[in-house]
Amino acid sequence: MKKMKLEQKILNSKIAISKNFLYFMIAPLVIILVGIILLSTVGLNLGTDFTGYSTLKVYVNNEPEITDTAVGNYDLNDTDDYNTVCDKIFNALSDTEVKVTSYVVSSMNIISDDFVVANGQAIELKYQHNTTNLEEIEIVDLTVRESIIQEFAYDNFEDAVSSADYVAPQANFGWAIAIVASIVFALIVAAVYLTFRYNPSASLVMLMQVALDIFLTIALLAICRITINYSMGIILLATFVFTLFNLIYFYMSAKENITSEKHGQLNIAQLSDITAKEILFKKVLIYLLVLVGVILFIAVAVAGVRSVALGLLVSLVVTFYTSTFVLPTLWTTLYKAKAKKTHKTK
Repeated sequence: MKKMKLEQKILNSKIAISKNFLYFMIAPLVIILVGIILLSTVGLNLGTDFTGYSTLKVYVNNEPEITDTAVGNYDLNDTDDYNTVCDKIFNALSDTEVKVTSYVVSSMNIISDDFVVANGQAIELKYQHNTTNLEEIEIVDLTVRESIIQEFAYDNFEDAVSSADYVAPQANFGWAIAIVASIVFALIVAAVYLTFRYNPSASLVMLMQVALDIFLTIALLAICRITINYSMGIILLATFVFTLFNLIYFYMSAKENITSEKHGQLNIAQLSDITAKEILFKKVLIYLLVLVGVILFIAVAVAGVRSVALGLLVSLVVTFYTSTFVLPTLWTTLYKAKAKKTHKTK
């Protein structure tokens, strides 16, 4: 007996999606509830685009001009030395309220009464504040510098640690308003098209599905504490695109099944379930291709791009789950309501 194909196994599965709708909705409702609580309390994990950041350099390589061994002697090209320097900086900042976002190998020129350095090896530290108050930021920057000087025993060589430079936030939530406005406009256009081209039920399903996916994505971003920067706006757009793809794919397949004779004995709920199963295999293949690309970004990309990739991963999980286990029931319910209304009119 030949091994049954995966597509056929999916079609023959006993799972009744519409019948078990309430069970499938438990996870989304819990996620949204937890997300609302987090957004109301701690908020999103905003990145440096929204909070600003400070940078300073720590000189770590004892050049020939310096004879006093009080200044450190680390080779940042050596992994062990690099990790040692980063650990010392981490220890120095453990009692401060800042979040280190990057350690970058850099160079540093120093001209002081104690020593002179030209292009000396240094580590550039970038850290994020939890406030936008300039007076508080100035105090924190001074505290950070003093802590690093003490950790590296640079009390007699304070010029080995540069002053902190503060960079003000480069973004505001105007981008989010623009994206939401674009999505709303796109929804209106798509809803009008579906209303005239097919039926109002399709428009209502689309609006409900997009709203659910957007809310779930934002809630998971808050729960997973994924850093939100200016570029993260692409996640909302990606969620909308994934959702729209799933809606169109499902609707066209369901419409074809309604007019098909092979499913003539099935009721609306059964037709909806069989449609979801029929498109599941191909949808899995498409999602896997996108997932491979996202994972590659997470593995090799820089921190900023990696955050976007993590957000895309959240969007993929959300849209795949809801299009498989929630959309069929939404479509079934609204189709029944339409059919009932049409019957009464007759």
